[in-house]
Amino acid sequence: MRMEKRGLLSMWKQGAARGVSSLFARCPGLGTVVRLLRLRGLAERVLPGHGGHVSWQGRYAPGHSRLCLSCLLPSHGLRLLAGVCLLWLWFAVAGLFISPPKVYGANYKPLPDTGQTKCYDTKGNEITCPSPGQPLYGQDANYHGLQRSFTKHENYNNTGDDVTIDNNTGLMWMTNTADTNSDGKIDENDEMEWQAAVDYCAALTYAGFSDWRLPSAFELETIVDNGRYGPAIDTSAFSCESSVYWSSTSYASNPGSAWGVDFYGGGAGWLDKDSSYSVRCVRGGL
Repeated sequence: MRMEKRGLLSMWKQGAARGVSSLFARCPGLGTVVRLLRLRGLAERVLPGHGGHVSWQGRYAPGHSRLCLSCLLPSHGLRLLAGVCLLWLWFAVAGLFISPPKVYGANYKPLPDTGQTKCYDTKGNEITCPSPGQPLYGQDANYHGLQRSFTKHENYNNTGDDVTIDNNTGLMWMTNTADTNSDGKIDENDEMEWQAAVDYCAALTYAGFSDWRLPSAFELETIVDNGRYGPAIDTSAFSCESSVYWSSTSYASNPGSAWGVDFYGGGAGWLDKDSSYSVRCVRGGL
């Protein structure tokens, strides 16, 4: 047992010596502060290769339980150098125990799966989804992400208005296409030009809330179900026309156009802002 303890102590001493050598290599001139490293029980050692022999005392001096940079290093420049190098050492050691921060915030909500569950060949024929290593493997349906989850509220809080909450993104949507002319039915007469759609949602009071807005293209595409068409949406959670819906996102290369999402097939494209399309407002934010 005593032999084993001595072996472990020897390994610890060698590791400490290598660590100090590394510190000296990264911080030239730190040989003058070697007395800061007062390691109890270690004999005086010599570390070559740092502009001469550098040593540290292996015992604590009586009455000096605290380190005194100003005593050991009379030069302000040397004290600054020592401080920088010791700070680097602290971060190097801390990095071994502290996990790197996550790249997303505390309010991050992952996006759901696309909804596509079928696989196809290059001619568009439906096939059994291939396994890893087989031809045509890697299609959307081969991967299963977060499953879609909606909660539909009819007559929300006794307001007479219906809303659908996306349990993954946290967004609250109008369950139905906006009845913009308030005639009690949804048809082509409810379609609006882009600016009118933006203004309509911004001025809307619905389900007891007044912070509605026209969704961004990104937000609008989160409710597209690519496993369906005509309409490409979960019809148990939404009432939807098989038509194009406006987003608030302008088309970068031609700001006279904006992005819209076609809820017949689920595709997106840019459209002239003076054209008229359907509207669905949203509140909350991604």
